[in-house]
Amino acid sequence: MKIMVISIPDLIVPDVSEHLQRQAKELGIECEIILENSEGGLVTAVQKGFETDGVILNAGDYARYSIAIRDAISSIKKTPVVEVHLTNTPPKMGSCHSSVLSAVCAGVIAGFGQDGYSLAFRALSFEKQKSDF
Repeated sequence: MKIMVISIPDLIVPDVSEHLQRQAKELGIECEIILENSEGGLVTAVQKGFETDGVILNAGDYARYSIAIRDAISSIKKTPVVEVHLTNTPPKMGSCHSSVLSAVCAGVIAGFGQDGYSLAFRALSFEKQKSDF
């Protein structure tokens, strides 16, 4: 099983990267981490996700308005994408905090800080196990 983690560089620190690699090894999973600053770079990275069993995506502020990233996620329909937000973004905050990506993602994990990546990793692993039966 291969999982791709795609994030804005400011949102994933080296310790988290190392932790995810260790966790993947423990579960027998290959994990590729891609850090991108630009919207175009995130789109390209997401499109590469079709070659994997799952994608964990933290698009930062792009999640609020990037139709290009949304379309990229839609283009890899057979690959589940989990959207991760380090902070909780409650709906009562208004549209400026809502994500245009959520509707095309398999799930959303928000509010758990850097642990959100690990939770998403586990969720994709679980989903893969369910689909293999």
